[in-house]
Amino acid sequence: MRFWLGILFLSIITSLNAQFDQAKENYQFISWEEALSAHPDTVYAIDFSKSKLDSLPSELQRFKNLKALDLSKNKLTQLPVFFKEFKTLELLDLFKNDFTICPPVINLLEELKYLSLAKNSLDYLNPGICSLQHLTVLDLYDCMLTTLPEEFAKFNGRLTYVDLRGQTFNKQFVEKWTSLLKDVEVKFDPPCNCKN
Repeated sequence: MRFWLGILFLSIITSLNAQFDQAKENYQFISWEEALSAHPDTVYAIDFSKSKLDSLPSELQRFKNLKALDLSKNKLTQLPVFFKEFKTLELLDLFKNDFTICPPVINLLEELKYLSLAKNSLDYLNPGICSLQHLTVLDLYDCMLTTLPEEFAKFNGRLTYVDLRGQTFNKQFVEKWTSLLKDVEVKFDPPCNCKN
């Protein structure tokens, strides 16, 4: 019985991030050590996952051609200002860090297509994120959101997928956003009978 429960749990966890993980497979990530020994113009995807980082090395700003950056499972609370220089960044994985707000510099990443802020303690989503014209997959699984900015409705027709599971929303909230994002695959947990 435990075996089957374990398999079920793994399949659920795997499917939660399936959209974002599929996107990550399109990039050839290299380690930070490999990136440092390569010419900066030839580095397109760096993997910093599970590096116990609470800040990013300033040398990272040398890599102007980055298309993907995996910063998952660290201890980051903010992103440096030089992030705005990553004009070609398409994928940013911030899964399981210590963010309490969505870093405002993300709003300046004009080519961003895939963004994961899952498993961060976000109780507020900056409306500026809604200006990202190319964003197609947004993972907000298991944050602490209680609401969404009204501007989030602008994502209808632009986003293809948003994961809002792992958070408790009432039935009216789920119905409202399912309607406003009718052209988006929106994932919610079953709604509660709560007020917010």
